[in-house]
Amino acid sequence: MDFDPSIISYEELLTLFWQFHRPINPPWSRQYMSAIYCADEQQLAIAERLKVDQTRVFGAPVTTEIQSNDHFYMAEDYHQKYRLQRQADLMDELKQFYPRFRDLIDAPTTARLNAYLGGHLNKDRLNDELASFGLSEKGDRILTKLVR
Repeated sequence: MDFDPSIISYEELLTLFWQFHRPINPPWSRQYMSAIYCADEQQLAIAERLKVDQTRVFGAPVTTEIQSNDHFYMAEDYHQKYRLQRQADLMDELKQFYPRFRDLIDAPTTARLNAYLGGHLNKDRLNDELASFGLSEKGDRILTKLVR
């Protein structure tokens, strides 16, 4: 994830990550591990400190790994925007805005849509920002029906 430190600090970003993540569940395989990738020593120190805090919060070892980002590999395309890719009608509509798959994967709008479809954001919030997605009426109805 890219972020703008003039808008949100690295520490604030990781604090949000920990709020929406259950870090004590071990992955069922290495390819599904939870990890934080750090760009430099400062980010590494912040991530390690916050990981220690989470160990105290959960009273159990945190399985989220913290690593340098020099060996990061993107997951295969079928893993990208997983929930969204399972909605053919929405995907067909989004392909009009993002004809290249890589653009669709990188778009903040599709990240939000995937988050809604994954149950990470609620219907009240969706009602506030539905128009900003630029979907057709049919797309709006499909998304609204699918979001809890």
